[in-house]
Amino acid sequence: MEYPVIHEGKTVGTCKLEEQGLYWGVQCSCEVFSRQIERLYCGTKSVGVLLWENGRLTLRRRLARSAWPELPPTSGILTTAPAETPELWSGTVLGHDLSGYRKGDHLLFPYDPSAPCPCEPLLCFFEIRDGFWQLPLEPTASLNGSK
Repeated sequence: MEYPVIHEGKTVGTCKLEEQGLYWGVQCSCEVFSRQIERLYCGTKSVGVLLWENGRLTLRRRLARSAWPELPPTSGILTTAPAETPELWSGTVLGHDLSGYRKGDHLLFPYDPSAPCPCEPLLCFFEIRDGFWQLPLEPTASLNGSK
């Protein structure tokens, strides 16, 4: 399996993941995009340090599959910066007391296909992605919500 490596929104290389029994074989090669020490991330977890080798930034590792449930990446990419982690959020939206997460400019509520939308009057603004009901904050800017 081959995945792109993203640095500041730009694809700078590729990372190959190979199942090797109880391990993941990781081989990554990127163009040089920095003179600093750079790491490769899968979500919020560091896979390792990219090393200078023949004018490229590379990483070769074997990782125990049992210790890396993040692999292969569900997002379909690996990055050079940790993913933004959502923060806990609770508040009132259109009279509904809600608890979930805030990530960037979205409120996230765990998606359960057998449960209704967290705030049905705003159903048209929600989207279901990555296992969450996601509500952009812009339409709710005038609503009463707090951290």
